[in-house]
Amino acid sequence: MLLASNGQVNIFLESISKENIVRGLKSKNSVVSSNGVGYTIQKRNECMEHPRSFGAFARIFDKYVKQEKILSIEEAIYKATGKVADELLLKKRGVLKEGNIADIVIFDEEKFQDESTVEQPYRYANGVDSLIVNGQVALKYNKYTGLRSGQIIK
Repeated sequence: MLLASNGQVNIFLESISKENIVRGLKSKNSVVSSNGVGYTIQKRNECMEHPRSFGAFARIFDKYVKQEKILSIEEAIYKATGKVADELLLKKRGVLKEGNIADIVIFDEEKFQDESTVEQPYRYANGVDSLIVNGQVALKYNKYTGLRSGQIIK
């Protein structure tokens, strides 16, 4: 299989029980993150990608904040932003504060949900209005502006 696919093999396994996911989310030591890859729906990979490449954070908000009420919206946002920045020792990131680097997602709390599935992974989440990356507007009123102001952080 590796030879036939030039080493590009994806395997989807459900290896964590729902109870352990909930236990992890509730832990004061956990963060919300994704190991998804940054694809666009226009430039599809030949492989079927995991749906979390397109909807990891929306999934947390929809399922574990709105539906199951495992986390408050404030906890989910902190675990996906400020806590991650603290854990990775990223200075001037993760919280809205004068002098910090502006990475901001503006979303409609009621509409924010993932649309990607295992069968149809190349689908963006609903409810994202605007996205500011490094202080530059990358998405405005759900339309890509063409700006690519992101940077690799090492």
